[in-house]
Amino acid sequence: MATYPQHQLGLAIAIAADAHKDDTCLAGETYSLHWIKVMHDVRHHGHLVMAAAAMHDVFEDKLDLKNVQSDYWDAEIKFNDFGYDFSVFDPSVIEMVKSVTKAPGETYGQFIMRCAKNPGGRKIKLADLKHNSDLRRMPLHRDIGEKDLARARKYRISTIYLNRVERGETPASIAELDK
Repeated sequence: MATYPQHQLGLAIAIAADAHKDDTCLAGETYSLHWIKVMHDVRHHGHLVMAAAAMHDVFEDKLDLKNVQSDYWDAEIKFNDFGYDFSVFDPSVIEMVKSVTKAPGETYGQFIMRCAKNPGGRKIKLADLKHNSDLRRMPLHRDIGEKDLARARKYRISTIYLNRVERGETPASIAELDK
């Protein structure tokens, strides 16, 4: 049973805060700053998109998806496996979160193409990529290496693809992400 969008946003914030309470980012800062930034960047798209943005990494980071069978992913995820009650959320919130969560066995390119099909998920992923692409978030004591540059390139290609879809264009694919 879904509740008011504002209530769903509050619950999503509480779930994300609890799920990531002990997590840190590469720079050693609290990980919550990341999902708060992503949520802030989609604020003009409504409370339900913000709720999904708050929880955008909860499924991927907190459920061991490597051990999840793909049919389990495609079917209804047993959200109580996370220890949270997701039944209060509008189904669109759950679909947005699933759309920005890489499924088991999926290549990165397949994931981005699937994400692009969900308008809310697309907005969340664009905000996520923007924040993740900011190399200023890297620790000051560490040089930016080839791995960082390769990740930034992958994120840039993904951003271009998602922006094209957002504008109503139909890009063929982004197979170069899977090389």
